[in-house]
Amino acid sequence: MRILEFSEIGKVLYRWNPHSHIYWEILVVTYGEANFTSALENLTINSGDLIIIPPDIEHSFASKKGYKDRSIYIDRLDLDSGRLHIIKGEEKGFPDLTKLLMDAFQKEKEGVHSSFEEKSKFFIRHIMNLLSEEEENVLSVKVRKYININFSDCNLNEKYLAKHFEYNENYLRRSFKEEYGLTPLQYLSEVRISQAKNLLRFAKKLSIGEINRQVGFVDQLYFSRFFKKHTGLSPSEYRVKF
Repeated sequence: MRILEFSEIGKVLYRWNPHSHIYWEILVVTYGEANFTSALENLTINSGDLIIIPPDIEHSFASKKGYKDRSIYIDRLDLDSGRLHIIKGEEKGFPDLTKLLMDAFQKEKEGVHSSFEEKSKFFIRHIMNLLSEEEENVLSVKVRKYININFSDCNLNEKYLAKHFEYNENYLRRSFKEEYGLTPLQYLSEVRISQAKNLLRFAKKLSIGEINRQVGFVDQLYFSRFFKKHTGLSPSEYRVKF
């Protein structure tokens, strides 16, 4: 990962036409508020917010009261290129950090000794760590991790999850599906089937009744029907075949 260039809006602007870049762009709002529009997502951005825009994603902004930003262009980032990555909040000090980084970059270009490489590595590592923390706080991520750990609980369903996370059941279902393309219940089913397959193949000493309990089913007949619906084979047929 290497920082290639910086750019800065030096005067207050109210509109920026749609455009894209061939590199990753880390955009930091240094003044004002704007409606940010992109091919991936539309949102309101405020002073102090940081947005990471993947390559070749068209984006623009419009502001009623005026807006400034500072952009950093990076050759590659280990992030999902199918979405924007956003960290909200003036308190994280991104404008100050990027100003220091930009000054060090300029000094290095002018041949003046600077610690730009060290500062750039710290900045990128800092951003990646913050992104990881932000994603830990996303409801759908929390729900997915909870399902991965607690799939064997026979009481686990969307109503249970909504109560556990203290969210409306419809909201929880909708946000999870927007993130993963499945409802929590569909994802739970996939996890249980995957675990059942592994146990049927590799835990030869376990009976089918023991396996159905370990993957969250109370009734063995229901488990057998459920398994066959998803795989085309009964549990015993699957164990013989594989």
